[in-house]
Amino acid sequence: MYTIASGLVPLPPTMGATGFAITATAGGGYRVIWSAPAAAAIKEFSGTIWTAQTFDSFATGCSGDCMVQPGQVIGQPMATAGGMRIDFHGPAVTTHPGFEFSATAQPVFWQLMGDGHPRPDLVFFSAGGAAASPTTDPFALTQP
Repeated sequence: MYTIASGLVPLPPTMGATGFAITATAGGGYRVIWSAPAAAAIKEFSGTIWTAQTFDSFATGCSGDCMVQPGQVIGQPMATAGGMRIDFHGPAVTTHPGFEFSATAQPVFWQLMGDGHPRPDLVFFSAGGAAASPTTDPFALTQP
């Protein structure tokens, strides 16, 4: 399990690199975006995010900061055995599609993939004032 820091830290996918950028806000909120340069080897991003409790807010497009593009499918939170989950998939694009949500309990569990394969090397979040990546996928994030 990893502790994610609130606030913005420059994460590689927000600066032109390929991958997922996860940021956190106070009160259990998260934002996830993904991006790949046109020449990147990754052609599709997908993932599942789940919690043992519920998601108490959810919005695609990140309040206008991460627009969902044609072909991007972001499912509404759905009940599952032992909690709730959000599934998404879509072609890799140079823009930053994504969504925001908050969970009623920590940790939040993530499985993020590139071309159908777990890719923890393409996942970035803020920890200790710097960009960090998990070493396994799936992984868990919690907020202090």
